[in-house]
Amino acid sequence: MRCVGDEGNGNLSDAAFRKIVETISIPVLVIAPDGTITYFGGAAEKEFRASAAEVVGHNIVEFLPPEQIDDAIATMGDLTAHEEVGLGVPPVYQILRPDGTGTWRAIGAVPLIDDPDVAGVPMYFMAFDAQLHLDESLAALLAGQPLRRVLDLLARSMAAFFEAPAAAIHWGMEDGTFAGCASWEVPEVCLELEDGPWHEVARTGEPQYLTLDELPEPVAAAAAEHGLRGIWVLPVPPHTSIGPAVLTIGRELETPPVTAHESVIARCLRYVQLVLVRHAEHEQLRHLASHDPLTGTANRARFRERLTRALETGGPTVLLYCDMDRFKAVNDSLGHQAGDVVLVELVRRLRQVLRPSDELSRIGGDEFTVLLRGDLRTAEEVAERLVAEADQPFEVQGTTVEVGLSVGIAEARPDDTPDDLVRRSDTALYDAKRDPTGQIAIAP
Repeated sequence: MRCVGDEGNGNLSDAAFRKIVETISIPVLVIAPDGTITYFGGAAEKEFRASAAEVVGHNIVEFLPPEQIDDAIATMGDLTAHEEVGLGVPPVYQILRPDGTGTWRAIGAVPLIDDPDVAGVPMYFMAFDAQLHLDESLAALLAGQPLRRVLDLLARSMAAFFEAPAAAIHWGMEDGTFAGCASWEVPEVCLELEDGPWHEVARTGEPQYLTLDELPEPVAAAAAEHGLRGIWVLPVPPHTSIGPAVLTIGRELETPPVTAHESVIARCLRYVQLVLVRHAEHEQLRHLASHDPLTGTANRARFRERLTRALETGGPTVLLYCDMDRFKAVNDSLGHQAGDVVLVELVRRLRQVLRPSDELSRIGGDEFTVLLRGDLRTAEEVAERLVAEADQPFEVQGTTVEVGLSVGIAEARPDDTPDDLVRRSDTALYDAKRDPTGQIAIAP
């Protein structure tokens, strides 16, 4: 391999040039026109996890997945056709290592087939795993996949950005506890630590760069067995839409970040923040679409979904159709703002006496439904508790007001549609309102 500068670029011996190539941090291969690997240098041994003797003389297609071979052959043809300028855009391929693992690389290529000193195509393998998994995580986010799945992919991407063996993302810290944790190749015992460094970083907002000696046992032992020698624990920038979150990078070195890491750290933390904020805003929009903005209960559309699902799955189901008494008088005398106060307080009281499985919805101005699983006797007991709560006076704007609640009860029949059950419970509600002796009526 010769490199002689003849236009003011200086001179390098073949040995010096070879040393430069052998010490660069990316793999360098030379591929003959038929695909045979004729040179294997740079960081190729580390990347392929194989020696030059195990690779040189083999065809490049032996290191590609079968589904990518035709495309690779076509790319070599394109390189031959565009020998003077190359392709411009590096193609991306998955490289299969002899040990069975794989990695994605963007490949820069320079066609020097007619150069007698090269007689092939030098290829430079640039890391693409980080971008690939980042793209996957963003696609999963936009597709509405579970947040844990999205962040698992993102953690894998973050590890690749730092060329690190492991990464984890803790998110949604509240009252000292995280809502969840996603990870890539992090020992489980590390994630189970009840008060780990990620908790401290979430509380303080200050990063920590720790060696294994600074981690408690058995976390340190598990990390060491996994090939880690240190961790970087980085706070995700705060945002009003999300709780405190932390990105942890497992390192094969003990050293803290250097200047060159700063831009990568900032970029990765922005990605984590972006995913968490986007998910939180999506969840908020989805909640608003299915819930009453005043009381926070399910709205009419959500109620219909729940009722349809309950009837489809079968089992004992009863619908309580509720309507407030004397509520119009509150609005007329004190105004709609006072009426809103009464509605919010009523919902708070109703939730206190409902069981966790009972589903409360607001389907109109002062109309509510309770969908419950159980028999008619249970439904009557629940209705009595609801009526008793509504009968208690309400304090609004310094004034005591009394309203009330009427309830119509209908038990689902095997052939009921959602409309059938709503209609029968609504009819029972009007029977309850017309009956001066009681506030509860059961549909026949």
